[in-house]
Amino acid sequence: TLLFFAVILRSPIFLGSYKVLLMSSALTDLLSATTMLLGMPRLLPARHAMAYIYAGPCVFTSSFFCHIVYTIMCATLDHSLYIVACSFAYRLYILDRPTPRYRTVLILCLIVAIPSLILQTTFTVILDDPDDVRAEIVAVKPEYVLDN
Repeated sequence: TLLFFAVILRSPIFLGSYKVLLMSSALTDLLSATTMLLGMPRLLPARHAMAYIYAGPCVFTSSFFCHIVYTIMCATLDHSLYIVACSFAYRLYILDRPTPRYRTVLILCLIVAIPSLILQTTFTVILDDPDDVRAEIVAVKPEYVLDN
């Protein structure tokens, strides 16, 4: 949050439209860190799949909410890499061209968000039955206590 406000209030005028990328990066990282804290997932191999055990505060709501938090975390980590690539492309672009307008950079950020949104949407709807996953984990790792 501090970085976001620093970009808005304290960044020099010559940064121009690059501030859009900085703000996008700051918000993405803030959302990513928040979801990591809420979910705290642990991945367990279970034969032909991966099971997620959540240890964060999301467990006080529901397993579906934890799954949503995890998918947001994956999408924001993915989007963060896209923003880094856009930042490099921006800096390469302005070496021999005029600085793009704010609107152009904002549209670029929105277009770059599309793959992350597709990942988010797709991963949200593919959720196995928790009882089936629990049975699979118990079969593979009987020493795990999954009741708490």
